[in-house]
Amino acid sequence: YKRPDGYIPLPLAIPQQIKGMMSTKDFNNKAIFELYQFANIELAKFISAVKESAFAENTIIAVTGDHNLRELSNYTTEDMFVRYAVPLYLYIPPKLKNKQINTSINGSHMDIMPTLYGLSLSNADYTSVGSDLLNVADNVSLNIDGLAVKDNIAVKYNFTDNSFKSFNFDRETKKISPAETTEEHKKLADYYKALMTASDILIKK
Repeated sequence: YKRPDGYIPLPLAIPQQIKGMMSTKDFNNKAIFELYQFANIELAKFISAVKESAFAENTIIAVTGDHNLRELSNYTTEDMFVRYAVPLYLYIPPKLKNKQINTSINGSHMDIMPTLYGLSLSNADYTSVGSDLLNVADNVSLNIDGLAVKDNIAVKYNFTDNSFKSFNFDRETKKISPAETTEEHKKLADYYKALMTASDILIKK
């Protein structure tokens, strides 16, 4: 992937914290950041065009990614959560946005469609293993690598030997630290295993 020919990047300075997370091979490579800059600018143009169009009052826009920057590979254990984290951007027209949105709730890709269904469909029935992020007090967020987070705890599940490690989770900093296993950790690990199993069955069917 590379930026289009003819695109002139705006001034770029890679923060030291980000440099420290890059592999030696990618350390001096600004190309991915120039592409990221280009993509964000084009996305902003698209969103602005929708907002200024006749579709503005009835169009919901959802934007996410399937992974973060692969060039950032030097993560510590405490950064396990942000290693696979991607943003979810939602534009909701004012007439559909009928309440204050809690943006501190963590979610997963499986929560995106239920959230959009809740916004756009009227009392429709659907099958889902995810949650409507705009209508839950809290949520379990997880990824395919075995990490599950709920409130202030986290577990890292190992599919190979059916074991897991327990952690505390700081919702403000998004940092993870080792913790003694509690009953809540055990329940979260069981929930993760059950949810991934159910998802696998649904996909294969």
